[in-house]
Amino acid sequence: MKERIITALVAGAIFITTLIYGQHWIVDGLLLFIALVSAAEWANLLALPQPKKGFFIFLVGALTLAALQVPLLAKALIALVATGWLCTVPWLLYKYERVQTLQITDKHIAGTGVASLAAFVAAVDLVYGQLGSWGTLALFLIIWVSDSVAYFVGRKWGKTPLAPHVSPKKTREGLLGGVGSALLLALLFLLFFNLPGSKALFLVLSVLAVFYGVLGDLWESVLKRRAGLKDSGRILPGHGGMLDRIDSWLSAFPIWALAFL
Repeated sequence: MKERIITALVAGAIFITTLIYGQHWIVDGLLLFIALVSAAEWANLLALPQPKKGFFIFLVGALTLAALQVPLLAKALIALVATGWLCTVPWLLYKYERVQTLQITDKHIAGTGVASLAAFVAAVDLVYGQLGSWGTLALFLIIWVSDSVAYFVGRKWGKTPLAPHVSPKKTREGLLGGVGSALLLALLFLLFFNLPGSKALFLVLSVLAVFYGVLGDLWESVLKRRAGLKDSGRILPGHGGMLDRIDSWLSAFPIWALAFL
């Protein structure tokens, strides 16, 4: 537990300090680093041999840099990935819960990884450009707080498993607690930040972002179960891999970014 707390404090301090005080290109650099480390872990979950693993990481880096340089590509990528999370992933998780087998091939999972990691960076970059450092941090806080609330509500009152064959400890009661806290935080967010688009749309997408953040967590759990691994990596002592920490971000931020497109 001590190791876990120290890692959280150090990693959190680096991330928040960079987000608040770093220049835009430094923030993008940190996000690119996170995406590349996560790409290596995604490749490990697919048991890719070294040449293919290196190519996979290269594709994530190349697509991410291209999206950061070409706004039209970034918007198309965000819309594509957000649609995938909204429509395809729930069906795949539903089928996995029933038959314990993913209904797509490893090639499709690899393609999903490349697109999802690049779209995450592009989505945060888009939000950062619209809301600045504090607004972007506020969205991260909505995810972090709702995740914590879901955990404690689930432990205290959780009785109905959400997806017992994927993540037995997650409950529907915990999910409702997390989504409810996200809605309250999103309402509070609107008091301090001016949005370029519809406030009603932002509230709807905030609820969806947190809900699908849970699905992002479940999606990674499926990949780890297929690989027979408890964690995606070891880069964060006490927490596992980078992908273990950003799985909910991958789905939440592209959905949020829809409000800014």
